[in-house]
Amino acid sequence: PVFGQQVSAIGTVAIDPGHGGDDVGARGEGGPVEKDLTLAVARRVKSVVEARMGVRVLITREDDRSIPLNERIALANNNKADVFISLHANASVVPTASGATIYVAGFEDTSQGQTTLKPERVPVFGGGSRDIELVLWDFAQIRHIEQSSELSRIFEETLRERGTIEVRGVERAPFRVLESANMPAVLIEMGFLTNPAQAKLLSGAAFQAAFAQSVLDAIIRFRGHLTATVAEP
Repeated sequence: PVFGQQVSAIGTVAIDPGHGGDDVGARGEGGPVEKDLTLAVARRVKSVVEARMGVRVLITREDDRSIPLNERIALANNNKADVFISLHANASVVPTASGATIYVAGFEDTSQGQTTLKPERVPVFGGGSRDIELVLWDFAQIRHIEQSSELSRIFEETLRERGTIEVRGVERAPFRVLESANMPAVLIEMGFLTNPAQAKLLSGAAFQAAFAQSVLDAIIRFRGHLTATVAEP
């Protein structure tokens, strides 16, 4: 970077299109299936974010295949992604259920004692040994939960502003794909495929383009939040 130029707080974004392959996810009567919808939207998001922000966007699956959750999150963690966004579509036995929901990881117990295994005695260079605490991979998200909550708030804001779909709000849930993410992370249920009108909306180009724009807006605002946080004395 040029001397004096501010380094961007976000260099890599990971987008996770839920499901894939034999795992089709949610589906309604004769409408789109979740695995196809999430991949289509992920591709749009990648295109618009890379073009407008000039950052690297990773997609956890590039085509219609089933990829284990551990591999999805490992891709984001190993590539040191600064933001993780998992895309999904909802289903309900109530056909009128509608709207988007943003999730952040929910832990039953977030006390520090729950984030580590028992100390393990390991040999050290030069002889002797010492105790180290091994951090549980499943709790990687705990130290990012505050930033993830801010990211979810921003997503709720940008989705409401576009008004393309109603927003049910932000919720916490123990999703493993979020709990193991070592960066700010959210999971978005874009709407209900079991609602015929909503399924039609979600599969349309207008909604997908507007949703991708909302994701772009959210990432830009979140970058501003991170930059302001770092700049604070």
